Order: sequence, then structure tokens, then C-alpha cells
Amino acid sequence: MNEWTTVTRLQKSYKLFFRVTDGASGVPVDVFPKNPIVRVGQNFTFMCRVGRPLMYCSIRLPGSESGLNMNEKSPRNSSYWYAGDGIGVGQCGITIARIDDRQNGQFRCSLGFANEQTESDGFTNVTVASKKLIYFGFPVYTDIWEPCILSESLADAAE
Repeated sequence: MNEWTTVTRLQKSYKLFFRVTDGASGVPVDVFPKNPIVRVGQNFTFMCRVGRPLMYCSIRLPGSESGLNMNEKSPRNSSYWYAGDGIGVGQCGITIARIDDRQNGQFRCSLGFANEQTESDGFTNVTVASKKLIYFGFPVYTDIWEPCILSESLADAAE
């Protein structure tokens, strides 16, 4: 939201133009979960909540240039569907069925409010983890579902 304000300092008045950069009217967005690690093939739900009714909600998935307009009336399909109690109570989310590597990255919600021209945004960074063969001078098969980093000492031990 853009506003004009008057600042008086040392008997001089200045008109200042400022922009709220924390979303519409500075409305904080509660995002859940925060930076999760999710296994390939699991269902995953990304949720954005604010303390007031929404006019609209758009959710942008990793690698996508455009958002999905989501609300409780959005048609459910086999890949994703709306999650939440309704935009009228300030909740907007998406459930992804059987998440895969394509959804690794930033999930973002853009929330709009009645009679306001700007949006509030929320985001989380999702790590999609899978069992992988890692080659670090020798093959290593992991049985863990989290990203792992091989230390240099492990590489030295293989030589």
C-alpha cells in the first residue's frame, strides 16, 4: 500500500512517499510448514493463514511462472487440491498428491484483500528427498530420506 505522510523536523515539513513492503497493509502471513523435508511420493500440504478474510489466493509452485487460483470451490483433481477452511476465514493452501522432484524449491502464496491494491506473500522452501545413489569417488547407497553431505574424510578413506 502506498501512502503519503508529513514529517516535521526542525520546523520544516517534508512530504514523504513510502511503500509497505511486508505485504498488503503489513498483514503477516503464517506459513506452514516452514522449510520442510518431504519424501518423494508423500502427499504434501502447504498452508498460508492470515487473521482476516481473503478476496483471493494464488499459489505458485516451484518452477512455475504463474500461480494457481485456489479456494474451497476449486475443482479437485488427482494431482492437487485446495486445503484449508476457506478464504473467508483467511486460510488458503494446497495439497500435492505424491510429491516428486519437480516440486523441490519455493512454494509461494499471494493473498489479496478486499479494497486493497497490493498483496501479502508467504513462502517456504521445500526439500524433496529420495533414496539416491551418490557417487563420491565410489558408489554410496543411502537408506536415509534426508539430503546428506559426504565429508572429505570419507573420500580419503575410500582411496
